[in-house]
Amino acid sequence: MNDSSQVIHNVKKTATRVIQRYLGLLVEERCPDRESWIKEVERILEEACRRKGKESRHKVSYEAVIRQIEHIGLENVDMSSWDLTALRTIVLYIHPLEIWLPDAQYKLFVDIVNDKNYDSHESTNEPWEYVKPWSYEALDRIERFVESADGMLSRERYEDFSAASLKIIQETKDANREEFDEHFSLMRDLERQAKMEAHDIASSSDPLASYGAVFKKWLSRFPEDRHSSLLLWHKFNEALVSEGYTPAASNLAYAYYFGDDITPIDYSKAAYYFEIRGIENLLRDENAYCAVFATPFHAPLLQRSMADCHVAMRVALIARGAQAPLLANTAGYALSRCACALTRRLQYG
Repeated sequence: MNDSSQVIHNVKKTATRVIQRYLGLLVEERCPDRESWIKEVERILEEACRRKGKESRHKVSYEAVIRQIEHIGLENVDMSSWDLTALRTIVLYIHPLEIWLPDAQYKLFVDIVNDKNYDSHESTNEPWEYVKPWSYEALDRIERFVESADGMLSRERYEDFSAASLKIIQETKDANREEFDEHFSLMRDLERQAKMEAHDIASSSDPLASYGAVFKKWLSRFPEDRHSSLLLWHKFNEALVSEGYTPAASNLAYAYYFGDDITPIDYSKAAYYFEIRGIENLLRDENAYCAVFATPFHAPLLQRSMADCHVAMRVALIARGAQAPLLANTAGYALSRCACALTRRLQYG
């Protein structure tokens, strides 16, 4: 399965290339010769070293500037030598060649280089439903940054810069669109497969055995993508319940009861699926859960707390049937207290 971190990497790479090119053109217009630029690099190095010693909070940022100069040498450095972290530090704090961006461009620059998605999520697999709109917004911001360069460069340089940058941005949009199409097409196919397998399980001569043969596959379809795995797991269980295989209602009930990475706690929906499963069946499910997952010490504590939960759940179901919202709210509060009690009992006995 393709990885959403690739989309984030594509956007970061585009932002870096556009900003490198823009700053490089500013240097070309303000530095009459190579010797002048080398002197400016020396000043950047001195200032970065000075600030590194005084501003420990930004030490890593200044080291990004210094490290590249030391690595390739003063004579070989240009704006394309530095990464986004170093460029951010140079423009915002060192101001080579008295480069001060106008307010509108400054805001766009800050929004681009300070986007925390680059570093905090580039190495992780973020939910595609989050990454897709973010990528469009980020690329739109980069495009507006390109437009803001009009008037900062000579007409010829600006037109060349704009044409080249817009081409890069469009290529990134196209590459990301392929990633999105591949992912969401795969998810649609897997959701259809989940519905077909749910139908086969519910209509088989031994539904429980059929379920046992395939459920692990749907429990963690993508080990490196928990969000998509949970989404498919819930879709699989919803399809099973729709087909009449009520044991799957337990999985959905507990998802809404305890919450998970994609499911906010919702006691009303939990009550709905608890009711489908049936109180007596739930008690049997939980006894099995205690036997399999709890240590001998914890098992009685789990059973006691789960019994407390079922007292509250019975109240919730009665309130739901009687359409008594105040009572339902009270039951919801009781459920949360039971969950807290369970945690305390497991921690302290």
